[in-house]
Amino acid sequence: MKTKHQMLFTDIQNKILSGEWYHSMLMPTENELCQMYAVSRITVRRALDDLERIGLINRIQGKGSFVSHEILRSGESQKGFSQHLGDLGIRINSVLLEKEFTGAPQDVSRRLRLPGGTPVWHFSRLRLIGDKPVAIMNTYVAEAMGRAMLDYNLEEESFYHLYEKISGKPVAATDGTITAIIPKPELCDLLKVEPGSAHIWYKSVGYLEGNEPAEVNYSIFNANLYEFSVSMSDVRIMEVP
Repeated sequence: MKTKHQMLFTDIQNKILSGEWYHSMLMPTENELCQMYAVSRITVRRALDDLERIGLINRIQGKGSFVSHEILRSGESQKGFSQHLGDLGIRINSVLLEKEFTGAPQDVSRRLRLPGGTPVWHFSRLRLIGDKPVAIMNTYVAEAMGRAMLDYNLEEESFYHLYEKISGKPVAATDGTITAIIPKPELCDLLKVEPGSAHIWYKSVGYLEGNEPAEVNYSIFNANLYEFSVSMSDVRIMEVP
């Protein structure tokens, strides 16, 4: 059973890796964390010590704790998920779980270069190889792009191909981060994996020609069925306390 400081460490780590607590954000104070999690200051300090040790946060005397750099950054190719596997002769099926026009989370608006709170389109899809779930993808796009996408079959079309059809520009680059995550039980059910098992968390931004952001994507990949091969720079090795 995890100790209180390990549970606090894990919860804050997940907030950072999900983008809820974003790079350079000023975190709650030690007193605020004590109140938020109903734990002692000693517990909070131990968790913050561990987060700082693995490079997720920076603590500055007299200013507070700040979210540090992301764990791993890689230059991805411009191919989308469907095209990557299509090149291998593998057909991907999709189930559209949700589509909504909603206020952008702060991390999304920042990455799409939109004012905070600007409404965006959010599409959630379950991706399958045959009947085997391989990924859950949550994609955010700007309002104009999303409205145009509604004219297409979102369970059949590659989003990267749609961006090119709609904008007239191909996706020229993808910048992403990868780490391990333990999905929530309801997501494990969708992926048909054991609750508590670790899988791949992939957060990316796809850019059109001209360095224009087209999408922000948060995906959970079934680690039993999928792996990434990337070229890496600015790598940080994360240790779990």
